[in-house]
This record gives sequence, structure tokens and C-alpha cells, in this order.
Amino acid sequence: MRLKPRPGERIVAWTISVLAVHLALRVLVLGRLDAFGHEFVGRFHWYIFHAASFDARWIVLGSIPFWAHARFWESRAPRWAATALWTLVGLHGVLLMATVADHELQRFLGSHLTPSVFETYGNPSALRELPNFFANDKSVPYLPGILFFGAAPAAWFLWAFLERRRIVVRRPGRWIVGTLAFTAAGWIFTELAWGGGNRERKLAPVLQVWWKALHAGADQGIPDSVYQDLSRNWTDSWLREAGSDTAWRFPDPSRPFWRVPASDSGIVAGSRRTNIVLIVVESMRALDVGALGPWGATGSSTPFVDSVSREGRLWTRHTCPSMPTVRALMSIHLGVWDHPDRTIATSFPGLAHTSLPDILGDHGWTTRFFSSADPAWDNQTPWLGRWYQRFDYSPSRERDADMFAHASRWMRDSLERDVPFFVTFMTKSNHYPFDQNREWTREKELRKRLGLSMAYTDSSIGAFVKSLRDEPWFSNTVFVVTGDHGFPLGEHGPGNMGHGLFTESVWLPLVAWGAHPDLAPGVSGTPSSHLDIAPTLLRLAGVRAPNHFAGHDLLDPSRSDSVLVVQSHYDEVAGTRGVWKAHGTLAGTLREKGPQMFRLDVDPREERDSAAGREPLRDSLVAEARSRVLLLSESLRRNTLQPTLAKH
Repeated sequence: MRLKPRPGERIVAWTISVLAVHLALRVLVLGRLDAFGHEFVGRFHWYIFHAASFDARWIVLGSIPFWAHARFWESRAPRWAATALWTLVGLHGVLLMATVADHELQRFLGSHLTPSVFETYGNPSALRELPNFFANDKSVPYLPGILFFGAAPAAWFLWAFLERRRIVVRRPGRWIVGTLAFTAAGWIFTELAWGGGNRERKLAPVLQVWWKALHAGADQGIPDSVYQDLSRNWTDSWLREAGSDTAWRFPDPSRPFWRVPASDSGIVAGSRRTNIVLIVVESMRALDVGALGPWGATGSSTPFVDSVSREGRLWTRHTCPSMPTVRALMSIHLGVWDHPDRTIATSFPGLAHTSLPDILGDHGWTTRFFSSADPAWDNQTPWLGRWYQRFDYSPSRERDADMFAHASRWMRDSLERDVPFFVTFMTKSNHYPFDQNREWTREKELRKRLGLSMAYTDSSIGAFVKSLRDEPWFSNTVFVVTGDHGFPLGEHGPGNMGHGLFTESVWLPLVAWGAHPDLAPGVSGTPSSHLDIAPTLLRLAGVRAPNHFAGHDLLDPSRSDSVLVVQSHYDEVAGTRGVWKAHGTLAGTLREKGPQMFRLDVDPREERDSAAGREPLRDSLVAEARSRVLLLSESLRRNTLQPTLAKH
């Protein structure tokens, strides 16, 4: 009896081992809670067979060329046959590690390991935070690291076991037929009997994710005729929603977002050059802002913001258009949605654009950006260098109180009464896992830890504002506070950022206060988003200049209530008009929870689907939101936000 298996037989045994380990990894990701302690998927049995089918498709079919190569050469040139075997082993070893990374990234961020995500977070500043994230995994701490380094050795030991017991190599033909039959049955079931929709997107093997990303890089985009139709519809919609702020021209149909003032641009006659301080708070859930209690908030962790909301202007239905932080910052500064499944910060480095601080800097404002978090974490650094005259970060000032104290000293020492300024802050202390203070870590409930850290950041802002009250320029300064995004705590299932685009992820406070003639105290209930921040701050600064900002001036009293506010996150999209918010997908595939619509004035936490009998309204909101995201995505691909020779 022949004891040593041939390379072709060993490839069959190795393929079975790899398939078994992938199935175990699927069980471990679908059967565990997500990183925040919530269900990763609602129904395990709805996912596991699809997952096994998708994995078998690329593992089994991908092994066939290597098996055929080994079979051809094993009796002619054994070394060539062995080359096929060890090449396949090496490839699968790398892909097993990538698969674990992909699975765990979904548990933490809700996104696949795409090139864009890797480019954004594959840097030392981001990687040094990984041990902290693994230690705070609410399912099994440190298991992601164990799986990452252990998956390939597990496949190797299983392979050795199968060969030692001759379980596969005794009758490899049966195993080949069996795996091919399973692969074929899985294809028939998932493609013909029970389609994937959102399930297929969630379960896509990492090779498929990479292939799709590669294909997207070579994508020729949409036809010119479709782009022109979308552009015309966008221009008409923008002017219809703008209220009285319609004195703009859209001079170039090929650049639908680019608009120029109908009259001369520059400092508006009679306006005063107002200083602006913009504070963007990490994970600032509107649900935990006491001032928003009458509109659906359930907690109060922000006594300072609550107090200034009473003396300033409060927008009760403000949202972020995309997340996480880097996407939100791109939207605030560029006035457009971020790309739904790539990231402007890393995928469009040559983008011709005009940012809010660009415009203010060109008109004489001193501009500066302070951050508690390392901007290199998600590739903000090259953009901040283009937008601001200076940006300021130090590892020694990652606590919000330390950053604000440092910034206060700089502002009191460096800013002049007669030179206006625009200063932006990005906080960090309220970032998951909410563990900067030892006192917070003693609290095991994530909701309470978030509340403690959010209160700390709120008090840090209060101390910062108080420290500036005696400055000669204080009376000419407007302060604005909002969040980058919310944070899900299991209200709608998974705790992944952006899951479902529900209230807990996208609803934020927006409050502005200061002595400005256009900033009368009050409350606005018209839906708004981060796209509206840049136009509104330019109004407060008294500057009118060409831009590609997709939002509107929130201080315009005639701003239309029919404005459509859009959020997108990978394949999910949501559109809000008036009191109605509709959920769907960009590709038109089946959403995990199906299409939904909520009436926000009576159900601000989106707990009761009210689409029954209103399906045409729901579908029209989703279709319009989808068309706007498609137009922006194509404009990014074509690099047509503005004329390329325009200053930026």
C-alpha cells in the first residue's frame, strides 16, 4: 500500500481543511455578538448556509487549477507538482488571515476589508489602538487576535490530521465529487432559490470584496446622458429647496454642484467679519442630549450644551450624512456626501475641491484645526494640511480637557481683535470604548460609560468657553457644537457604526450661540445635515463665494420644509423629507430589515414602521436619495466638484 500521498491528493485534503476552517470562522463571526455586545446577525440559520456556499465557491473552484496542475506533473516532474501544492497552501494561509481581518472589521465597523478601508486605517496611528479594541471586545476579549494568527495553523494541523488518518487521501475522488456537488447545490440555492440581497453583501468572501473593489477602480461610470439628467434634476431640486437663497448660478452642467453667486462674491456689504469656533464632538448621540428631550432624547449627559441651547439656536433634527469620523469631517468641510463605499480621504487624493476653511482663509480669516485624536488615524493629515493654515495635535493632549486648555492658551496669546478667525475642534474622549478615565472603566455597562465620557467632554467645552470670556474678540465670536456621528447601543440590533442608518447612529445636536444679528435664539425643526454647516457658517461670517456645497443656509427663515436630507453607508441609503424618513438600498437589493419608513415627529427613535399604505412615498424618497448619492459618486469619479483651475 502506498503510504505517501501524491501532491494532487494532498491538495484535495488541504482544500477540505481550509473549507472546514472557513466554516468554523463563519460560525464564530455569525454566532458571536458584535464587538459592542449586540447580535451580529438576527437569525444565524438565515446566514450560515449562504456563508458556506459562498466560501465553497471560491475555495473549491479556486483549487481546481492547482489540483489539475499537480495531477498533470506528479508522474512527470514531481517538483512541478509540489510547486502547485505549496503555492496554494501559501495563498490560502494569507487569505485565511485576511478573512479573519474582514470578519472582525465587520464586527467593529460594519464594513469589509476593502482597499479603501485598508488605506484609511492601515497606518501605525490606527494599528496601535487595536490591542485596546481587542481587550474591550464585548463578545470574547482578544479572540480576534487569536483567530488572526491561529486560523492558518489550525488549517495546517487539520490537514496533517486528515493525511495521517488517510481520511481524504484514501478515496480523494469521492471528496472531489462531494465538494463539487455541495458547491453546485449552494450556487443553485443562493442564486436561484433564495437570493442574497444584503445578506450576500454582508457574507461576501474577502476575495470577492477585493475583486469588486478592483472592478470599481476600472468602472467607466454612468453614461453622459444619465449624468446630465441627474445633474439637471439636482440643480432644480437645490433651487426649489433653497428658500430665498436662490441668487446663485450653476454655470457648468458637467459640474452640477459648482455654483457661483449671481452678483459679486466676497465680503457681503454691511456684514461684520465674525469669528467662528466649530466644535465637533466624537460620538455625540442626540439621544443623550438633554436639550433634545422634547424631541425624543432619552438621557442628559450634556448640561453645558443644554444651557447654551436655551440662549442660542438649536436645530432639533440635525443628522450626519455618513460615518465614521473621517467621512463626517469630509462632509462638514466639503459640503457633500462622502462616497458610500469608498472614502474621499483615501480614494480621491487628487480631488479638485473648495473647503469651508479654504474660503474663509482666502478672505482674511486665520484658520486652525485642533484635534484630540491623531489625524493620521484615518488619513485626515494631508487634507488638513490643504484646508487649514495650521493643524494642531499632540499625543500628550488626547484628553479633551488637555486639548481645550492648550487651544485656549493659544487663542488668548495669538488671536487679534481685528483679524477674524475660524477654529475647528475634533474631540476624542467620547470615543469607543469610552475608557480614557479609570472611573469610566469601572462601569461595565457601555451605555453608562458613554454617558460618563460624554459628560466629561461637555464639561471640557464649558471650561474652554468660560476661559475665553474676557478676550476682546469674544463678543464677535459665534460658537457652534455638533457631533461627527452618533453611536448605536443595540437599539436596532448590531452595534456596528451606521447599521441601518437609524436615529442612534445619525441624529446629532446642532447648536449655535453668540452675539450675531442673524443668530436669533430659537428652535428649528426642519431636517438638516452636515452639508448645511458650511453654507450657514459662511452666512455668519458674511462671505459669499463660489463653492460646491450641496447644503443650504440654515438661517434663511424661508428655507423650504420640503428639503430632502440624505444619508448613505455602503449599500444602505435613507432619505428624509418633512416628518417622513425612508430606508432602502443603493443597489435596489433587499435590505436586511426590508424597506422601511418612519414618521419622526411621533416616532423619533424609529421604532414603528409606518410604511403600510404609503409605499409610493417610501419608494420615491429612497429613489431620490439614491439618485443624489449616485450623482455625487459619479462627480467624485470624474473629479468634477469644481473647475480644476479654481483655487483650492
